[in-house]
Amino acid sequence: MKRALPRSNAIISCLFAFYFYHSNDAVAQTDICRQAAANVDDQTHKTYDSQINFYLKIAGALQAKGVDPRSFPQANPAGGIDVLDIPELIQALALQKENARQSIFQAYQQCEAGFIPYQNILNVGSFFLTAGISQIVPPAATHMDVSNILAGTPFGGHDAIVPKARSQVLDSLGIGGDVRKVIENPVCIFGC
Repeated sequence: MKRALPRSNAIISCLFAFYFYHSNDAVAQTDICRQAAANVDDQTHKTYDSQINFYLKIAGALQAKGVDPRSFPQANPAGGIDVLDIPELIQALALQKENARQSIFQAYQQCEAGFIPYQNILNVGSFFLTAGISQIVPPAATHMDVSNILAGTPFGGHDAIVPKARSQVLDSLGIGGDVRKVIENPVCIFGC
């Protein structure tokens, strides 16, 4: 004669099976969320760091030639002249980069908790890689002929900015505090 499990043991077995099944789903969800956030965060930082380094080079080269990078005249796509404040642009890019990091992390937390799908993390990253940059970089800054500006600048190598030169440029532009920390140390969060 077979002995049936007491009702409480059957319920416990069902609860254990339910928990085991769904805990594996939770682990998979966390892995997907983590991978999406890491990929988006990495791409966002590479893009913003590239933009920041580019404008730091231009600002340093302008200063070396005796031109004020805070009032650099540049032709805009419509044929007019806009005056660019390159240090202000660098600061805006650094702040937007930090906003991206915080938004990606917030989306990751919501994804990990199961409130949103991982696609939302990708959407956040996509925004900061497209519209997020377009909101900050004025059209005149996207059409610079930098070959004349960068000719003969002493930034360590053909394409490299050495940390000492970067620090000197940041000092001379008056960029400091948390904005400087984000530029010099991309993994730095405000206040570190």
